[in-house]
Amino acid sequence: MTLNIDQEYKALIPPLSAEEFAQLEANILRDGCLHPIVTWEETIIDGHNRYAICKKHDLPFKIITMEFDDRDAAMDWMDTNQLGRRNLSPVDFKLALGRRYNRTKKSVGKPEGTILGQIDPISTAAKLATQHGVSEATVKRAGKLAEAVEAHPEIKEAIASGKSIKEAMKEHEEPPTTVF
Repeated sequence: MTLNIDQEYKALIPPLSAEEFAQLEANILRDGCLHPIVTWEETIIDGHNRYAICKKHDLPFKIITMEFDDRDAAMDWMDTNQLGRRNLSPVDFKLALGRRYNRTKKSVGKPEGTILGQIDPISTAAKLATQHGVSEATVKRAGKLAEAVEAHPEIKEAIASGKSIKEAMKEHEEPPTTVF
């Protein structure tokens, strides 16, 4: 079976290093594909690397199909799934958390925490902070980081190359405009 690969979905998942990919490939060749490929509308939302390895070696794999209302819901599931993994780097954790925060704010609308015109006394940031064991300020900063990376993907590349988040963000700040 051939599954679809959506590049926007794939970009949400932190890439494996060459060593990690080689280890995963060795494990799958030795034990088979132990974890199913997760799809939505025949598009992979979890298991891109397992799928590539299984296709390369013509190995069988299982599929779990998820149902979501829309792309944002599928991406939110992907980020939530990633946030539950132990091997997530601090930067990838912040990006996934920030994307969840921004997506959730967008889905419930402004002001923050409003659902269908009713004010919810617990903000989106507070809910996510509680779920993920961080502060509200951390959630909001993560949202700003995710927005910046979405606007300037080279920020994530700069961080991956060893620069701090602060250094990478500073390099890509828009220069202030002069008012005459």
